[in-house]
Amino acid sequence: MTFLAPLFLAGLLGLAIPIIVHLTNRPKSNAYPFPSLMFLQRIPFRTMRRQRIRHWWLLAMRAAVLVLVAAAFARPLWERLGAGAAGVQGRELVILLDASYSMRYADHWERAVSAARRVVNGVGADDRATIVLLGDRAVSLGEATADKATLLAALDRARPGFGATRYAAGIQAARDILEQSELPRREVVVISDLQRAGWRPDEGVRLPAGTAVETVNLAEQEAANVAVTGLLAERGFRGEREEVTVSARVVNLGSAAVRAVRVALNVDGRTVQSVGVDLEPRGSAAATFSPLPLGQSPARVTVHVETAGLVADDDQYAVLAPGDVLRVLLVGSAGAGRSGEFVRQALSVGANPRFAVTAVSGGPRPGDLERHEVAVVEEAAPSGAARLAGFVRQGGGLLVLLGGRSGVGGWGPEWRSLQGGTPGGTVEPASSSGAALAGVSYEHPMLEPFRAPRSGDFGSVRVYRYRRFDPDSSGAVLAHYDDGAAALVERHLGEGRVLVWTSGMDNVWSDLPVQPVFLPLVHQMVRYLAGYTERRTALTVGQALDLEAAR
Repeated sequence: MTFLAPLFLAGLLGLAIPIIVHLTNRPKSNAYPFPSLMFLQRIPFRTMRRQRIRHWWLLAMRAAVLVLVAAAFARPLWERLGAGAAGVQGRELVILLDASYSMRYADHWERAVSAARRVVNGVGADDRATIVLLGDRAVSLGEATADKATLLAALDRARPGFGATRYAAGIQAARDILEQSELPRREVVVISDLQRAGWRPDEGVRLPAGTAVETVNLAEQEAANVAVTGLLAERGFRGEREEVTVSARVVNLGSAAVRAVRVALNVDGRTVQSVGVDLEPRGSAAATFSPLPLGQSPARVTVHVETAGLVADDDQYAVLAPGDVLRVLLVGSAGAGRSGEFVRQALSVGANPRFAVTAVSGGPRPGDLERHEVAVVEEAAPSGAARLAGFVRQGGGLLVLLGGRSGVGGWGPEWRSLQGGTPGGTVEPASSSGAALAGVSYEHPMLEPFRAPRSGDFGSVRVYRYRRFDPDSSGAVLAHYDDGAAALVERHLGEGRVLVWTSGMDNVWSDLPVQPVFLPLVHQMVRYLAGYTERRTALTVGQALDLEAAR
């Protein structure tokens, strides 16, 4: 038995109080009136203190009250014994074995397993032990047992993972195991390189009171490591041949400078290029390789750095396939007019994906639309609405520019049904500086990339002329002018989409073509209308791959 507040046992000194009371207490004499003392003989009167305790049972009761009060304040604690005999001194042992990514460094894992084996070999017949692997979550390797063979076999099967260290998860697992134990002794052994980032003080996880904790520190004083932490592939074209320039980010995680580190580029298992980089302590550098021509089939690319230390971060992998091509059809005057020329020039810059632009005069002919993902229309061709409506319903994208020469009468009922609204007359703002774009819906997927600062300023665009457009219930306004008129309207039709830009894409109707936001806006419009999603060149462990989208 132990006491949680043993200082209160000093109250037992109060046992002296009832003893002193019993020894010093005297009964009071009763006074009786007497008429005269002349006939009485005077004799000497002597007082005497009581030397003996007469009422033992009363003294015992008073002392017992004081003992109980002092013991209650001292909070006695009786430890439970195990299920066996009272003399058993077994212990509940939890081995927290770090299996995070950092344990792959040098011989850390081998040393950790050796330390765990020594702990297991020390398990007694009355002990029970549990091995818990530490990573971004805690994983128990089995139930608590005293069988050393079972514990050693679990260690042989254990492997370090690729996750971060989270000590709180392991401590919580150990707490759950220890709280359910009836053995008198509790012990936790932590075998780790003790990464500082693995513990956060605000997590507030605690082990049960009385738990003995032992740590086996595997960290090294001066750990040197160089890692490849990122890979970037920039596409371009030399004539009609597509090329890709690979750049890798190399980081020095050690405290000493590293010079002339060789970084190799492997394509389909063959080293094709190698460059050297210098790294300052805790610094990084970019290793850029010469452009590689891309063939018709995907190529497996590996960037490798030759260093000692953590082997698992010496490589970065990627799959480089021929770039996607979005085919755009400029219909009618969009192929020959000023807006069409500005759109063509904007799309000629794109490389990821690449835009292949074709122009046709008049309305689209049979077979024209099937070979394209997006159509751009500036004028209302008499027979074009029906073919374009069918194209959109089957998943195509349509961009309508109302800044062409077609007047209100040119956009007939079929076009109005396709556009999701009714075009009106031309409006020239009263202000000499033109109308400004306002109320841009940045939460829309097409416009969301422009939300961040310095990602495109729509407020600087000035529109000198636009066509009034009244969207119906199927049209959603994505942007409007400062006078409240609609500037950009979207409509879903079947499996495709329609965007209506109520001005032109040339420098007569607005100054949009000379604004920095023009080129990314045109690219975003075409990507969105085509339903394009950029293919990732690499995935990290734990990410999901959509096989349907990857085909």
